[in-house]
Amino acid sequence: MELLRATVPPSAQSILDYFDKTYVSGSTRHIAGTDIVRRIEPLFPPPVWNVHDVTVSDGDRTNNFSEAWNRRFESLVGHKHASIWTIIESLRADAAEALTSLLRHSSGRLEPKRVRKATKEFNRRLQRLCVEYDTGDRDINNFLRAVGQSIRLIG
Repeated sequence: MELLRATVPPSAQSILDYFDKTYVSGSTRHIAGTDIVRRIEPLFPPPVWNVHDVTVSDGDRTNNFSEAWNRRFESLVGHKHASIWTIIESLRADAAEALTSLLRHSSGRLEPKRVRKATKEFNRRLQRLCVEYDTGDRDINNFLRAVGQSIRLIG
């Protein structure tokens, strides 16, 4: 946050304050009539959203799997305002599909998930950048610039 505060233009100060209050440092409140300052934790503290360790260990950084389930279930149901009976049948079909996947997995016949080449390269680059930061080969300023450039490349 110190680096951001030193480099952000004045026009972006309010969004930086919001980000810091909501996601990083939280806020403070002075109790009226006293010298007591109460610290309020951020609504979404770094352990909730920070994916540094997950990136280094090559884990999943998103919840795409749950979004994929929602899309798949919506296609199973077939329309937005389905009857309860249609939803029950759709849940049964989804459960049967999940059981089939579990059986394939337990017998070693589950096909690996396909990942686009660009996504693999992006993940490897982010992982390398995180490791370089951890080992001290990149300082925070250089690390953030490299991550920003990486995101722009795939965007």
